[in-house]
Amino acid sequence: MSRSFSGAEANYDTHNKELLAIIKALEEWRIFLEAMDKPIQVFTDHWNLEYWMQAQTFNRRHACWWIFLSDFNLEIHYHPGKQSEKPDALSRRSDYMDKPKEPEIMLPAEVFANTSEEEPKIVTEICSKLKEDPSLDSIIQFLTEDADNAPPSIRKAYQDYNWEEDLLWYQGKLVVPDNKPLKERLLREFHDSPWQVTWDNRELLNS
Repeated sequence: MSRSFSGAEANYDTHNKELLAIIKALEEWRIFLEAMDKPIQVFTDHWNLEYWMQAQTFNRRHACWWIFLSDFNLEIHYHPGKQSEKPDALSRRSDYMDKPKEPEIMLPAEVFANTSEEEPKIVTEICSKLKEDPSLDSIIQFLTEDADNAPPSIRKAYQDYNWEEDLLWYQGKLVVPDNKPLKERLLREFHDSPWQVTWDNRELLNS
């Protein structure tokens, strides 16, 4: 892929331009890269990017970028520009040198765990437990077998439900079956993340 910098992006320093190039590439190919088991190998001629998970000086824009990058199983490697077939001259302009600043701890290391491996397992478990929940039997039967022949009252009662990819959805949200171990696992995987809003655990378990 190839694109030019916008007006604001053209004023970024070298580090930000190089990092932005990686982000745009990941956005373009996200559907293929986000769930990869093997680390994605990224090569750059900006050696500082090898240490993107470590302490960095950052602002609000950097924080958004780092959160986005944490969704990928990513490894960045330094590849000297002189070894590249077509080096980017703009990335080595002397007037784009960063001013030294005191580093700040941006995100704790645990934030960068690759959640793309766990999420498919959880979805598979939700799928397997749906038909074990008696309270959902009539809804699933309606959506998978009787939708065309059901009376209007039943259609109206279940109009907000959908059955897609062997999963039950209510108003666009995934329905979790009434299974306590499964709900506790969801709490551990998502509620305990530093980026999740705090809810009452009892409310979720009883819902």
